[in-house]
Amino acid sequence: MEIGKKDDFWTISKKFRNDIGIFFENAKDLNICEIGSYKGHTTNYLSNIFKKVYPVDINYKNHIISKNFNKNKKNIEYIHLNLYKDDWKEIPDDVDVVLIDAHHDYKFCKMDVLNSLKRFKKLKYIIFDDYAIYEGVKKTVNEFIDSKIIYPVKNVGLDSNELSKIKTLNDIAKSQNLILDSSEGIICKLINKPDNIITTPLDLLHINLFTCNNCGTIFKKIYHYNNHKKNCNLDNIKKIIHDLNNN
Repeated sequence: MEIGKKDDFWTISKKFRNDIGIFFENAKDLNICEIGSYKGHTTNYLSNIFKKVYPVDINYKNHIISKNFNKNKKNIEYIHLNLYKDDWKEIPDDVDVVLIDAHHDYKFCKMDVLNSLKRFKKLKYIIFDDYAIYEGVKKTVNEFIDSKIIYPVKNVGLDSNELSKIKTLNDIAKSQNLILDSSEGIICKLINKPDNIITTPLDLLHINLFTCNNCGTIFKKIYHYNNHKKNCNLDNIKKIIHDLNNN
């Protein structure tokens, strides 16, 4: 069964995936990098459209679930990476399209765009999830559009009326004083790649985060980190990864 945003608000909607499929219907020679790949439902769909898919996630557990879900796919290369601390050189540079769906705060989302521009020499398109729902994503996208670095070519996913009917998403928007007046996501074309792109290390942004040493999950609140740490078992994770890689 295909999981969509109405089933799990952390993933993208089925309509979003279908819209990507229509827009990139002739993309069999293009590679895509999924920044924040979660549990692999979108990865599965992308693998049917693109030549190669690079799902990037910091959470080992997400990769375990995704590998199991996509075990019959041969064009997926998983990359475990802390996007905001590790070197993006661990991601292959032959990427034509990026789907950004990681941390939605402005500083993080902007860093994802800058790192994508810097790392991927062949980059043609950037797809943004949760454009309507998170202020940080909307601010990032609009800033790069205003700077004439990217150009919006297609709204994708659920429209504002459909989004407003999902209570969790409506609550998230209201908590930021946002009005749901745009689509779930947006596809932008790279039109003017800047020279000398500078990415600021996370520690210089004065952002305090708590990272689980076992699975790599990042938390902004110490009490969320402490609650997670009680139940995160590295030995179990390693065993599952070993079993998956040897099946």
